[in-house]
Amino acid sequence: MVARGDLGVEVSVEQVPLIQRNMIEKGHAEGKIVIIATQMLESMIENITPTRAEVSDIANAVLDGADAIMLSGETAIGEYPVKVVEMMSKIALTIEPSINYKKMFNRITKKPSDDRSARAVAISTAQCVESLPIVSIISPSMSGYTAKLLSQFRPKCLILALVRSENVARSLALNWGVFPTIMGTEITSFEHMVHYGVEHVMKFKDSLNHLGDRVIVTAGLPFGKTTSQTNTMKIVKFKDKKEWLDEWNS
Repeated sequence: MVARGDLGVEVSVEQVPLIQRNMIEKGHAEGKIVIIATQMLESMIENITPTRAEVSDIANAVLDGADAIMLSGETAIGEYPVKVVEMMSKIALTIEPSINYKKMFNRITKKPSDDRSARAVAISTAQCVESLPIVSIISPSMSGYTAKLLSQFRPKCLILALVRSENVARSLALNWGVFPTIMGTEITSFEHMVHYGVEHVMKFKDSLNHLGDRVIVTAGLPFGKTTSQTNTMKIVKFKDKKEWLDEWNS
């Protein structure tokens, strides 16, 4: 949590932006969630529109790679809580396409690690997203570890985390780009899991009806074993949406 109000008490105000960026980079490198908070849209406590400086502040936090941007007084005691949330969302969605994902990826992969095979799979997955028309990553996980690892490498597509536990789903809620989904049925095979995942991706992506679009599926083989670590990545090319649904329903 980068609480700029408290930070501004401890250091001179002109140092706050540099310390904020440094904290984001360090948290990102360690795979820790970074939340930027305090006075992001302070003027909207009383006014219906933000200042240009506040918009730039939010934009810089998004461009630097923060996982979350937070409101406090603006929604707790402000006159326009709904408009504040809509404004923050609008700014973030406008700025996100301009993020330098490749730069973030290169910075993270330079960090040495003795991690398990899951890290290698996550790196390969992020590289594929850069070079292919990948619309989503489907990542089944008991603990949520793989989804968190994928989030660290900032692939520029939706990460659908298929989990079995509500607690795990909640623990993934703030991870960048991760949409946790609790599996409502028993998955019996890798192919079954692919179809189940694609069905849920379609709920997030209405445009998922284009031949040539692809999803990446990560999994641990042998499939269905709780001891299996993520060691497999498969690229699946989309068929026609109706064909997917017909095959799934059969």
